[in-house]
Amino acid sequence: MSSLVQTAPSEASDAVFLQDVQVDTAMELKSSVLRQLYDYWLAKRRGRGAPGRADINPSEIRALLPAILLLDVVDGGRDFEVRLVGSGIVRIAGWTDKGWRLSNRTGISARRLEAGLRGCLRHGGPMRNHVSTPQTRIIRHYELEVAMLPLSTDGTTIDMVLVGYDLMRPGWSGGGETGIVTNARGWRI
Repeated sequence: MSSLVQTAPSEASDAVFLQDVQVDTAMELKSSVLRQLYDYWLAKRRGRGAPGRADINPSEIRALLPAILLLDVVDGGRDFEVRLVGSGIVRIAGWTDKGWRLSNRTGISARRLEAGLRGCLRHGGPMRNHVSTPQTRIIRHYELEVAMLPLSTDGTTIDMVLVGYDLMRPGWSGGGETGIVTNARGWRI
């Protein structure tokens, strides 16, 4: 795949938020939900570095919409504005509105997403992230797989990112349950 050109803040500023995140540019997705989204993105790419937003038709991926975030790249990747938040993400993360900037959110989840998005911009292509959190007294253990799929109106500059999430029960690499974000069965992070 040809790389798309994009500028973004330095890797050093994002490294602290990605230190416990596995990053994979080979897109070896474990989640069947994210695999469907990635296959859709590949089909819409049609030989280009990335499809444009106009190529993505929500009615074609209706079953995947609960697991999707769509973000505008703002100021070369210094910020990201949320255009769409899937209902499964609303249920597990509590992010409800569209039109907000990621820089206005607090918490490690927002910082990890922001750092991952910047990594996708630097890479110039799709990326897979995997996060495994330890069990604490406040937060139960969860594993999260994320697919970050760039969109480009002009075929050169990444101006949006289509993000798919799947929260998985422990043991996911050995065939654990997937699709929790699309079903959102009692999980909240």
